[in-house]
Amino acid sequence: MKLEEIQNPSFLKQLKATQFNSLIKSIKDKIMLDDSLSAENKRNYTQNVELVTALETVFNETTDDILFSSTQQEYIRKILIGTLPVNNYSNNLSLALGLANSQDFKSDNNIIINIDNNDLYNYDAISSLNLLGQSKHKIILVFIDHNLENMIHLSKNTLTKLRSSNSYLELKDNLNTSLGNTNSGKVILNNIRSFRDTVKKGILSSSIFTEMGWDYLGPIKADEFNSLKKAFIMAKKNPGSLVIHVVINKMKPKNNKHLIQINEKQPEDDIHSLCDWQEIVDHELTSLSKDNESLFVLSPIDKAAKPFKEFNANFPQRCFINKMNLNQTLNFALGIAVKGLHPYINVSGSQIATVYQFLKEQFCYRDLPVIIGINNPGISDYPPTQQAIDDISIFNLLPNVVIATPNNPQELKELLKSAVDYSHPFIIRIPIGQTIEIVVEPSNIAIGTWEFVYTNNKHNYLITYGPDAAKFTNKAINNKLPINIINARFNKPLDENMLLKIAHKDSQIYIYQPALIAGGLGSLIMEFYQRNNLHPSIKIYGIDTHYLAADTIVDNRKKERLDTNSLFNNIEADLMKK
Repeated sequence: MKLEEIQNPSFLKQLKATQFNSLIKSIKDKIMLDDSLSAENKRNYTQNVELVTALETVFNETTDDILFSSTQQEYIRKILIGTLPVNNYSNNLSLALGLANSQDFKSDNNIIINIDNNDLYNYDAISSLNLLGQSKHKIILVFIDHNLENMIHLSKNTLTKLRSSNSYLELKDNLNTSLGNTNSGKVILNNIRSFRDTVKKGILSSSIFTEMGWDYLGPIKADEFNSLKKAFIMAKKNPGSLVIHVVINKMKPKNNKHLIQINEKQPEDDIHSLCDWQEIVDHELTSLSKDNESLFVLSPIDKAAKPFKEFNANFPQRCFINKMNLNQTLNFALGIAVKGLHPYINVSGSQIATVYQFLKEQFCYRDLPVIIGINNPGISDYPPTQQAIDDISIFNLLPNVVIATPNNPQELKELLKSAVDYSHPFIIRIPIGQTIEIVVEPSNIAIGTWEFVYTNNKHNYLITYGPDAAKFTNKAINNKLPINIINARFNKPLDENMLLKIAHKDSQIYIYQPALIAGGLGSLIMEFYQRNNLHPSIKIYGIDTHYLAADTIVDNRKKERLDTNSLFNNIEADLMKK
């Protein structure tokens, strides 16, 4: 089935059972062909296809509230439905409490919450879960378990099979329907429930959900569409709240050759390797820590966080991954920084508001050594309200901070080395996706220096940063475009010497920033020239103040006319006018 055949949200309700396999395959094919997603993201996205498809098939997108737990699920929903739900991933349980209580004032509807293991690692989540379980409102909780038996231990496999079997679903459905229609039947049904509760407390005493008043069903494998669909139908008919336990089996990625063990020599014929940017961070921090005992790696609880496997294998006592929430992680880092140690904090672009406030009040105010590694900065696959297109604009306001974006893996290593040798706050914006690493020993980069990556004898200049600098260089060479390309790897401080050098009377400067224009690189450059009474012609390509659509990185760049082809067509047309 082609995705183009989906005409409206009710389309799923009209599909025959045999058509769903084809639909699911088409969605997975679309994900695998999306070049803006890394290999790991593609795995994570495809693992959610059956689950989201089953949810959207059973429930009504206009009357029911489905709270998703990840951007992966939202992405799939948008393919199927074309709209976005109301979501606040970090506080879905609290949001559900508000939605549930609104049922007192509005017509009843189904509230479906998706959560996973990482959502239950703090007091607020457990408290909200308990309140939902004890409330009179009907809630359907889909617990997505990435590590079976880590959070919920079922001591009897036979009970698990019974609870997810067709006969059990039919039996329970029939009991609720037939017995619930008469007074005598209701008495029998209550006695059955009382007996069930007694059995449940005896056999499932270790389940966090059953102890909080939830009915339980599962576990069900995330790739079993028919089982998921039947479970959601049962949950919809069930009069009370219910937990559906969905298990995602992790697929182990292939070994990456570039992850060198310490003291192990790299073969001379293996100097290139396809890898994730975050894996390069892990490997380089591990290498730097051989001679630096003050370096710590911290990452708050985050379902999208990378594991830092290599660093943890070599320096487990200096690695704290997925053990604390963001505020706890930042305070932990502060505690070791004031004692002269050097924390590297791994955060996502969706967390920059909290990080900014803490940097402002603590690290930047005290001018302490800290490295903040921001994953998915700028245009990303996050939902509209969590896009970090304003990260440079926000962090530029802070004193005592350096902000840098690498344009290739080697430069990322060199920036990490420079950051470790720097005793002040340092932010590195980690690009998205996969790249090709060249294994070369890194050297330090002087703080605040830029470089020409392509030169021409004309006074036309394109200033940009990140992997785009390399893409634009190839495009300029292939199209023989008369322009100089500058890699502005430091977003703060600016390379003032280079800016003065290119400020000719006839200079035409183009600034490409796949981020918010206001307060970004272009704004800082224009302010610099104004302070120095210089007035070169400047054009800025970036994002105006608005929310991005909930779409892929590639599609959003095209919509904002920030893709490579759009940029070069604009520049080429502008140069022809001169």
